[in-house]
Amino acid sequence: MLSDLLACRETAAPRAKIPYWRSVSGNEVDFVIERGTKVFPIEVKMTSRPRPDDFKGFRVFLNE
Repeated sequence: MLSDLLACRETAAPRAKIPYWRSVSGNEVDFVIERGTKVFPIEVKMTSRPRPDDFKGFRVFLNE
């Protein structure tokens, strides 16, 4: 996933930042694409059966 995001970033102008995010309480989002004033959180899970709790960090990010 990271390789694909980095490849896409190379063609973007202006170049997007792709950090991860972690709250003080330890919740995380795997990738956060920042492009100008827009922010796109991306959570990556390798499972065929995602559970609602798998996206807790995503929910916390959106609330903050």
